[in-house]
Parts: sequence; structure tokens; C-alpha cells
Amino acid sequence: MELDNPNLKKESANEKRARLDKRNQRAQELRRAETEQERQARLKKRNEKDRAKRKAESPLETEQRQKNRKIDETNESEEHKEVRLEHKRSKLAQESLDRRAARLNKIRIQQKHRRAVESQENRSARLQNMRILQKEHLANETGDDRAARLERLSVLKDECLAKETQEEKAARLKYQSTLQEKKLAKETSDERAVRLKRQCAYKENALANETPEQKSARLQNMSVYKRQFAQDAVLKVINAEHLHNNETAPLIHQAILKNKVVKEKMDKFHHEMSSIESTICIVCSEKFPGTKMASQSTTCIRCYRDKANPKLYSSENNMNPGAVPNELQVCDINLNFLLYYRTNPLKSL
Repeated sequence: MELDNPNLKKESANEKRARLDKRNQRAQELRRAETEQERQARLKKRNEKDRAKRKAESPLETEQRQKNRKIDETNESEEHKEVRLEHKRSKLAQESLDRRAARLNKIRIQQKHRRAVESQENRSARLQNMRILQKEHLANETGDDRAARLERLSVLKDECLAKETQEEKAARLKYQSTLQEKKLAKETSDERAVRLKRQCAYKENALANETPEQKSARLQNMSVYKRQFAQDAVLKVINAEHLHNNETAPLIHQAILKNKVVKEKMDKFHHEMSSIESTICIVCSEKFPGTKMASQSTTCIRCYRDKANPKLYSSENNMNPGAVPNELQVCDINLNFLLYYRTNPLKSL
């Protein structure tokens, strides 16, 4: 519009600057004199005009506008930056809850769109910048700021966990487990030692500072967890026994045996069973796994404590049955197994 006026084509740079300064001064005077309603109407009209202009612009124009805004923010002075941030903070403090929710939702949509189309290099650079800014922010925060931040994060986490469904919870736990496995697979021996040392120190500090109520609750939770784990293991074994003719039974047995806690219990059980020895007493001729013998003697404790003469279960008292009679040797072998397992279910035949 200014170029269409023949009187403005001949003006110099100084005249143009003076004219624009005069127009800005007149606009500032009008803004000081306007009422609150007029101000709100003017801002609303300007915002609608800006939104319509942004909707009509192309993606290249949007990118160029954002770049120009970043350049202006980088080159602005400290006074202008402080005024701009103060205006932004006051504007955010006055907005309603619905408007705030709509603004945050719009920001999330824009972020998802940008992250969906960004390249791998841009993503790596963005994450690196976020880490640097976060480290600087955490290094400069005070104790009160840190406590407030952790409290805010705890409340937000509790709200998100209360709203999530079973499918979302399973997906979250699976994702966390995958990340943990990747992280542990990449760590070196020194990093692992540092991590374990930090975990031990944190656990010792937590145990040293816990109250009696917290200790009681912790022990109760551990008891409930162990009981539930034992019940689940028993149910899995029972289901496997019921499905022993099914093709899924070997898979269930393999899943149980792959469990770390079950494997440790089984190794401990086999180690203890292998340490049990079957000894024979020279008096009563009893041979049974775990029979306790008198110290430095070949006599069991029962016969050692028997001071009668002859001893109760000795051959002199006709209490030694001797060899197996022929009538019992022809019994069904399965019946022998069943009778033996009733007396000693831990022995393998």
C-alpha cells in the first residue's frame, strides 16, 4: 500500500524512519488510552488474523517463520528477552484449565508430527541437546527445587499408573524390561561394578533409615511375594502333570526350569541330596539315607544309646531279619517301587 502512494516513493531513509516512529508512537498512545474490553477485542482480532495466516501458509513458509523467530530470539537483548519471558509467564498464569489442556494437546500433536518426519541425525542431535540442557538444569537447581520436582513427578507418575489399562501396563513393563536388558548388555565391567556398588549403598541407606512401620511392611510384602511365587510354581507343576500327555507339557516344564529362582532351588536341593550318604549299622544292620551314626563309630545312635545286653535290635536278640525271603522276591516290581517311595520319596531308583 505504501508503494502505491507517489508521495512515499521519494522519501529518504531518515524520513521513512521518522514516519514509522511517529506511527508507532501514535499507536502506543492509542493503546494506553484504550479500555480493557477494547484491548481484549483488539488482541482477539489480531490472534484470529494470525491463525488464519498460519493456516494458509505452506510448510516451507512455516519452517522459515520458525527459523526467523529463533534467529530473532537469539539476537535479542537481555532486556527484551526478560520482558518477553515475563509476558509469556503472566499469560500462562492467567489461562484457564480448558485452554491450557487444549494448548498442551496441540503441542503434543505438533511434537508427534515433527518426530515422525525427522531424520535419524536430527533425532540424535535433539536428544543430545535435551540431555545437555537437562544436565545443566539439574546442576543449577536448589534443594527445594529438586524436592518440588521429584514430588511433582511422583504425583504425575501415580496418576498415569492409576489410569493405565492392563494391556498398557503389560506393554510398559515389557518395554522397560527390553531397555534394561539392552542397557545391561552394553555396560562394561567397570560400569557394572559401579552400578552394583551404588545399588548396595542405596539399599544399605534405605534399610538404615527405614522406620519400624516401613520395615514391617517390607517384610510382609516379601512374605506375600514368596508365598505367591511358591503357589504359582506349584500350580504350574500341577498343570504340567495334568497335561503330561499333551504336546504343551514339555514347553511348560522348560519354562519352569528356565526360571532363575527355581533353578537355584533345584541346584541347592540336588547338592544337599548328593551329600546324603547311606550307612549301615553293624548291630541292627539298618541301612537308610541320612541315618545318624555315633561319632567315630559304625553303630547308629539308637544302638549306641542302648546299654542292654544283648541290644534290642541285634542279631543276638533275633531281631535281624536277614536276607529277603524267596516269597517276597517274586512280588511285583511296581509294588516294591510304590512301597519304597512311600518310605523314601527322595531316593531315585
